[in-house]
Amino acid sequence: MSRNEPPVNWTGGVEPECPCPSSHDKLQEAHYFIHEMVDKYHQPDEFRFSLSAFLQASRSVTLFLQVEAAASPAVRQWYERTAQPQLATDADLKILNSLRVQTVHRAALAVNSHATIGYYRYGMCRLTLPMVQMAPDTDGFTALIMARMLVDGLPLANPQRVWSGEEIGVDRQWVLEELPGREITKVCIDTLEKLRRVIFDAHEAHSGLHFEFPTGGCAHGRGGYTVLRESELFPEISRAWEAESPDRLVAGRNGLKFLAGPSPASPVWHELAPGQHADGWVGPRSTQWGSGYSSALLRSIGRKLVERRTAVFFETQAAQVSPGRRRRKR
Repeated sequence: MSRNEPPVNWTGGVEPECPCPSSHDKLQEAHYFIHEMVDKYHQPDEFRFSLSAFLQASRSVTLFLQVEAAASPAVRQWYERTAQPQLATDADLKILNSLRVQTVHRAALAVNSHATIGYYRYGMCRLTLPMVQMAPDTDGFTALIMARMLVDGLPLANPQRVWSGEEIGVDRQWVLEELPGREITKVCIDTLEKLRRVIFDAHEAHSGLHFEFPTGGCAHGRGGYTVLRESELFPEISRAWEAESPDRLVAGRNGLKFLAGPSPASPVWHELAPGQHADGWVGPRSTQWGSGYSSALLRSIGRKLVERRTAVFFETQAAQVSPGRRRRKR
């Protein structure tokens, strides 16, 4: 809804005059940054920037409403007697506003995170390892690589992911010292709902019509954004689930190294001499890492089944890849 369009109430009618168009605009802006937080949840800097923007937009909702309420006697009376006392005593709003003041005038947000590594089946966590602290600047891709290394050799997912839907995942939780034990995005979503209700009540006080801001049932409330699973970054996992024929990788004249990560500094998991081959499922090119590397899930080296360290990277130019036969999509 554009701020210049008349809001629609729950009966389908159109309210003749909106009492708080600027507050609406800021509520939409806060809603937008909630989605940015969800979408960028596993990208630390982008998440932190979006959180900072949400803090400012959400605070502006009540500041603008205070100004706009003065134009309507009914809304002003409702705001002074009901809304303002409730907003002033809300503990979460107080903390978020304090953080906003800090980010605007004093210092950048200090957000921390912890994570659990889990075994997932069809998107559901079946088993978790103990919680670990995660450096705030660790992105989701790096966290998933670390998780793969930590669980290697443990009786969790099959090395070749032969059971449909099985994979490794990382469940990250962003937290603030000022809100211990609470995931910050969920706090912000709850705050958005409180502000939505305030705008709803402002309309009711103005004309008795029930404006409904469209956040109910929105994707941001469905959860799941804290978890990053292998199949979300590595399509070769899905290929293994579907029992596609593996690709063949033949080492070039300088041999072929299978690495833990897409970097020459990463640990070497396996190494092939020139002309030797391995079979596995090779992933497509990705912007998650350098263009010179490809990812793969190994099945075998020569005739020997690979039982550990199957999730690998390799220099794309160091191997000749013959694609396996893929299943046709129905």
